[in-house]
Amino acid sequence: MPAAKRWMDFNEENVKQLPNSYGVFQFANDKKEIVYIGEGKLKHNISMHFSDEDTAESIVYFRYRENDSKKSSKQRKNILLKEYREKNGKMPEFN
Repeated sequence: MPAAKRWMDFNEENVKQLPNSYGVFQFANDKKEIVYIGEGKLKHNISMHFSDEDTAESIVYFRYRENDSKKSSKQRKNILLKEYREKNGKMPEFN
């Protein structure tokens, strides 16, 4: 199950509209291939990637799903990483 239903453009306008709640998120490249799976406070953690030049250039899309707590976000991230690894035989490029 993906982090959310649809991909959004990775830009400052979309990130500014994010809730400041806990959740899990995925970043994708221009082919919508997942390059990173993360968790934490959504607005803060996703916006931090604008300043990371190594990943910012590769990120074109993102999607997210809110969770009730930090613990449930970490659990969901681990599930998504396991599913990704089983399907692709490797971890996402930036994990």
